[in-house]
Amino acid sequence: MHEQPAITTAEIEKSLVDAIRLAPNARPPLLDLARFLENCGLHDESAQVYRGNLPAALQDRHQLDPYPRAPSTAMDSCTRLGWHGPEIYSLTPPANEDPKRNSAFLEPKVTTKPEFVDIMEDCTLLYDGKNRLYIDADGVRNVNHSTMNSYLLTQRSQCHTQATSLKGLSILLAAHNSHNFYHWHFDRMTALGSAQAAGVNLADIDHVLIDSRCTAFQLKMLECVGITKDKIRLIDVTNCHVRCEKMLMVRVNNSQGMAQSHRHLNWSRQTFLPQASTIGRPIPATQPKRLAIVRDVRGFTDAKEIYAKLEKNGYTCIKLEDFPYLEQVSLFANASHIVSPHGAGLSLLVYCKPGTTVHEYYSDHVQPCFWTISSAQGLNYHNYNCSDITDKAQTSSNKNLAKRLSKTIDISAEKLAQVIQ
Repeated sequence: MHEQPAITTAEIEKSLVDAIRLAPNARPPLLDLARFLENCGLHDESAQVYRGNLPAALQDRHQLDPYPRAPSTAMDSCTRLGWHGPEIYSLTPPANEDPKRNSAFLEPKVTTKPEFVDIMEDCTLLYDGKNRLYIDADGVRNVNHSTMNSYLLTQRSQCHTQATSLKGLSILLAAHNSHNFYHWHFDRMTALGSAQAAGVNLADIDHVLIDSRCTAFQLKMLECVGITKDKIRLIDVTNCHVRCEKMLMVRVNNSQGMAQSHRHLNWSRQTFLPQASTIGRPIPATQPKRLAIVRDVRGFTDAKEIYAKLEKNGYTCIKLEDFPYLEQVSLFANASHIVSPHGAGLSLLVYCKPGTTVHEYYSDHVQPCFWTISSAQGLNYHNYNCSDITDKAQTSSNKNLAKRLSKTIDISAEKLAQVIQ
């Protein structure tokens, strides 16, 4: 009886990479590869794959990216409309002491990255819900605007019969997590602000491509900047393939607020605050000054007791989803105090007046984005770690993300009432 030859490490790695080739936007094949690399002692490569990127060394080993690529400025098909260089600004530490504070909140400053606005002629776009691939008529991939593992989509781009043709000027606003309230605000809508700053009249955009699962707040924000319904193209984000006469591409570098330019925050305020001030009535009839934000997912463990205690202390408990977008803006713009679990609704802090007191509570999942917004806006910002994790490397990693996302915020009503008085 002949023994079967042992499967080599290289063969296992190849089979895992092949699974990613077949489904480049799926999370499970990435996790399988990340765990395999980790078990092989390749910790740096493993960390990159956990974050969703295939490292250069792995791309080379498996010849994943054999296609020509170039930056916008080296492509005859591209025209650069605008560019902003890096900024550096200091961060104001949270106002309260917390011996368990996550180290993400100890950073002294924000350093932004270059951002730019380009137009590509005769552009083919493929998008699968996570990866965005922009190539020109010669099949050259634009490396400034193609994202994640976009090169894995290049072969699909050659099936021209599957592409939808769009005349005029188009822009893709769909992106991984763009349905999220925070990411839509500061990763996607700010792209329109950058386009305006580069001289683009938003009314001249003919096609705005967004996820077919779009929400009311996304449509309202687009309406507020003059994007009419006839310009909106709802796309199947799992299989979007279009050929555009002109594609407007905006590179926004936010990095969960740690690379966010003040330009974007100022644009949001200048765009939406004036419209919120003309909605015609205070919301509710008596505008509450003290707001407690109710959150069902990753909210407070003892939510009923906590919100009852907050109401006794003069807070009005609200679910942001119960209010139209401009009314949400109005609520935050008129608040004096805000208490909330960590969550995307705190994006509205950008509309607060300087000096507004904010208390943010977080558990195993945390990003420092609302601290950076608060620092930029001059808010009286406090935060509280209700977790045993204090190392930002753990909370910023996508390893064990699903488990961390399931954790609620464990703090007693009595303790919370003590710290917010």
